[in-house]
Parts: sequence; C-alpha cells; structure tokens
Amino acid sequence: MELPQTLTNKVFDIVEKGDEITVIVRDGEINEIKDDIDKFIYNDLNVYADKLVRFIEEEDIINKEMFKMMFDSVSLIDNSPLLSKFGLKRYVEIVYDLTNLDQTNKMLFNYALFGRGKTSGLIQSVNGKRIGKGVILIPYDAKGAVERFINGWNIRYSEREVLNFEWGLEDGNE
Repeated sequence: MELPQTLTNKVFDIVEKGDEITVIVRDGEINEIKDDIDKFIYNDLNVYADKLVRFIEEEDIINKEMFKMMFDSVSLIDNSPLLSKFGLKRYVEIVYDLTNLDQTNKMLFNYALFGRGKTSGLIQSVNGKRIGKGVILIPYDAKGAVERFINGWNIRYSEREVLNFEWGLEDGNE
C-alpha cells in the first residue's frame, strides 16, 4: 500500500492487528490528517472499511500498555512487523532439561540440535543460537518446529518470548 503524498511525512505507520487498524501519527497532527486518513482507508482501501480505526501519536508507542497491545501488529504500508521499525525481532528462549535421557541419547539429542562436524543441526537451520547449557534462543517463527523436535525426545522444557535487536544473532552460533 502506498500512502498519498500529502500523508507521507505525517504518518509513521499504519498497522493492522485483528479487527483494528492503528494509525501512528508524527508530531501530534492527528486532527490535521484524520479526514484524509479516513478517506484513504474507507475509499481507497475499502477492504479495511469494516475495521475499527484508532489514531495514536508516535511517542505513545513507548507506553507499556500500548506497546503490548501493538506487539504483533503488521504494517499495511510495507507488510512488515511493527517491531522491525525499531530494529527488534521476536525470539523464544527455550530452557530444556536432559536429565531423563541416558548419556547416549543426550549425545544424540545434542548432535541433532547443534550438528556435528560438517553436518548442521536444527539450531543452524532455524538461525537460532545456543546461549548457555540447556538454553537456546530461536526466532519466533521457528517455535513450532523446535517444540516438535523437543517433544519428540520427551524432554521437559520451558519457554518465554523475548525481544532482541535483529542484528543480535548475526555473530554466529556457539
């Protein structure tokens, strides 16, 4: 979607989440552009006409509640996650426990997870990283594949979502 030229410098982004569209406005110009945005959304983008439209100012994004509400919003302008506008990416930290495996199966699990020699493991294929003994960090969109892998070994684990700067994992795997 391309914004009309009159709105380009006044709108930080327009994001969608569920049945809501949020227009993030620069420099407190909400009243100035509200009519233009309404016309743009309801006339030019009539596929969004049934959605609730909310306006916020750019600095409101740092409000904790607002950020949580918009956490997984997607830009209608460039189809990217809102988080990427701030250099952030969603990851999952997984802490797993191998105590129920014998030594042979621990070794096989680690080979399958991290690879061995020239053979890559699951972590490399999902662009994850080992961050400590029994702790890995994986991109959020790889969560399902890694959970299936771990569940296949009947291993206990816990997980939590984290945000990391997109460049945070580019230094390679341990």
